[in-house]
Amino acid sequence: MITVAIWVGGHDGSITILKNEKLVAFLPEERFSRIKYDNYLPFISLQKITKYVDCIDNLIISTESNKDKSYILNHLRKINIKCKSIREIPPSVHHLNHASSAFFSSGFKEALCLTVDSFGGTNPIPNSQNISVDTTNYYYISNPHTFKLLYSNRYYVPELLDANPFPSETLESEIDLNYNLDIGMMYGSVCHFLGFDNLEAGKLMGLSSYGNQNSNLPEILFKDTLYANMNLFNTGYNLNYPFISILKEAKNNPNSSIAKDLAYSIQKALEYIICSRIQQLLTKHPTNNIVISGGCSLNVVNNYKLKKQFPKVNFYMDPLGSDLGQSYGMAKHFYYQNTKSSKIEPLQSLYQGLSYSKKDLLNTIKKYV
Repeated sequence: MITVAIWVGGHDGSITILKNEKLVAFLPEERFSRIKYDNYLPFISLQKITKYVDCIDNLIISTESNKDKSYILNHLRKINIKCKSIREIPPSVHHLNHASSAFFSSGFKEALCLTVDSFGGTNPIPNSQNISVDTTNYYYISNPHTFKLLYSNRYYVPELLDANPFPSETLESEIDLNYNLDIGMMYGSVCHFLGFDNLEAGKLMGLSSYGNQNSNLPEILFKDTLYANMNLFNTGYNLNYPFISILKEAKNNPNSSIAKDLAYSIQKALEYIICSRIQQLLTKHPTNNIVISGGCSLNVVNNYKLKKQFPKVNFYMDPLGSDLGQSYGMAKHFYYQNTKSSKIEPLQSLYQGLSYSKKDLLNTIKKYV
């Protein structure tokens, strides 16, 4: 069975090809276009499919645009790729795709899963025309195909809905609906404020090592919660710096001392929140296997500290934790859901794309030197 999954989202478009449960190719568009976080249609990756398949048993597409879907299908017809079955995956399963990517890569037979993202996946709000987006989810997953949502934190824009502003910190309810930013959005907001792209969290993580605790900076978190101090943050991926004078020198200036201290503060907040989430998660099911995915799973400083703080936990940090892994998670989830196969096929290597000769490499290098 050949399964091809195509992800076209807000950023990091990619294509995954499976033969049964085995990964044949993983094709991130940015590797071919040389555009970081490429969010356009995977024009080049689509051209590469013919190197691997001429007939697709199951084509899975996730895109918010019917035009994108039509283009993909028309292009596949033009290059003589036959599709026996076509299925669309809704945006609402964004975190489920992250969880699937992490679990099926890990090789575990069962695991708890933590997905922490800026936001992803839309959900209707009961008795409202507004929607919320997932920011943090907990799952219990086991082979061959059991995915149980244990908890979801969902963010909404407060101007569009009147609801309780502060979520319950307990796990008595499956869903927390709130308008306080979660850590992924906080981290992206600080990135944007300092002059980075809001996706360039790795730069902010690195900058944090040059900062120190600064008592003159506003608190990142609201009191003892896991959520943002909304006197500091706003809902537009930015900080309320015009009203907080100490922040003005850090605006678009990551080399300033205040910027470095702010990076230190947001990194410490992330470490505290993820550690608290792991402690909560461990109360939900008696297993020591935990997989982590979503953009925040790529914070290697935090991952190192988790290993030290929870020495008895078998952690697996999804190497495809960004949205690049959406197509991989979609493909794996679809295959195991429909076949109920119990065969475990963990991710063996990240080098799953095309191979190139030395001549090809040298010719490409010459273009940039």
